[in-house]
Amino acid sequence: MNYLSKFGKSYTNIDEFNQRLALFSVTDRIIADWNADETRTSKMAHQFLSDYTEAEKAKLRGLTIDAPIYTNATKMAKPTNAAPTSVNWVTKGNVGPVKDQGQCGSCWAFSATGTVESSISIARGTSPVSLSEQQLVSCSSAY
Repeated sequence: MNYLSKFGKSYTNIDEFNQRLALFSVTDRIIADWNADETRTSKMAHQFLSDYTEAEKAKLRGLTIDAPIYTNATKMAKPTNAAPTSVNWVTKGNVGPVKDQGQCGSCWAFSATGTVESSISIARGTSPVSLSEQQLVSCSSAY
């Protein structure tokens, strides 16, 4: 009931309520198992998709492109000093808070800006900036 209240959920009848409850329960178990694993470096939590079917989630995944992807990738020189075997950028303060795309199929924009935000933070040695996912979405309508 807390979930329904927090995310403003309402269902048309008891059958839909029971279906959504079953989906929520599966998600709840996945979250509990993930968070109980002390080897994990992240934590999961419920959000508005916790009671969605796979088909409903698929509708939010956004753009699919059938055209070939071209790149001008170049090889980078091997570093001369040894890199650490692992770094937790979250605890180092170089990863911003988790953002919510809502019901917009713009996960690609959120992952892109999150990566750039953290990269800038790491390169500058500063706290992460917050970039505009909407700017990417608005400027890519031709795709």
